[in-house]
Amino acid sequence: MRRLSEDIQSFYPMKWPFETIVNLLPDKGKLLEIGPYLGKSTVTWAEEFEKAGKDWTIHTMDLFQGVTKIGRPDNPSEELTKHLDSLLISEELHEQTFKENKMQCFPWMTNEFP
Repeated sequence: MRRLSEDIQSFYPMKWPFETIVNLLPDKGKLLEIGPYLGKSTVTWAEEFEKAGKDWTIHTMDLFQGVTKIGRPDNPSEELTKHLDSLLISEELHEQTFKENKMQCFPWMTNEFP
């Protein structure tokens, strides 16, 4: 049994209408996702394209520099601090975790670079 997108941590705390968006798209195309974090949205796109029977190629681009406490707002709320702390990941684990999440959900996805 393959892993599902719902099992992957998301950077964005709200749910996006992926199914609705995919239904509005043509049957074939290319998607560029910038900043996939750990791959939840990448895998969700793939799941929805597969479910809709659409032939889309997904390209992702990220610096994979990890997520640290640098650049946080001054005096964030306790709720925001808790959310931001949950996103922390080292540079070493960032790309590795993305690739593992992607491969556990869709083993046929490649890590090709043009």
